[in-house]
Amino acid sequence: MTVKSKSGVTAREAAVRSYAAMLRYARWLGVPAGDCEDVVQGVYARFTAVEFDYRSDIELGAYLRRMVRNSVLSRRREVQRDPLIGAVTIEAGAFDRWFLQVESERTERQEALAGCLGRLAEREQHVLRMIYGESSSHAEVATRFGLRAAGVKTLVRRCKTLLRRCVEARMRARRES
Repeated sequence: MTVKSKSGVTAREAAVRSYAAMLRYARWLGVPAGDCEDVVQGVYARFTAVEFDYRSDIELGAYLRRMVRNSVLSRRREVQRDPLIGAVTIEAGAFDRWFLQVESERTERQEALAGCLGRLAEREQHVLRMIYGESSSHAEVATRFGLRAAGVKTLVRRCKTLLRRCVEARMRARRES
């Protein structure tokens, strides 16, 4: 059910109009410039999933700002609990170097990563190989796969999160055995 205000505007239309303001708000909260769009896109994805009784732009703005703030605070708490979440970076060329090494020369972490990479879908592996192995830009990858650059960035971020969790689980399992 789509609820319209007295002016005939839906909550979704009004939310789209306030996108730039939410980006500025996320930046004001201290979110790094490169992560602002991810935060706001996540908020908008959650917003479209809820039933919002739209009455005015002011009320909608306050609701969206609260969602952005809660998202940022949740992320900060997550990083404080597990510092590895904030420290996930993969240097260019690292992807291929891990696979080209002789298995006996790999570290435990690289072994775990190799196993985890094999669990990703072929498309995700190809995207990671293009970005980290071939140093392709997000725009080049987006063109190749018919996505937007922001979509590629989100896909890479999700893959890195999945890989981090998988590697950590494998490393924990090795330590416990």
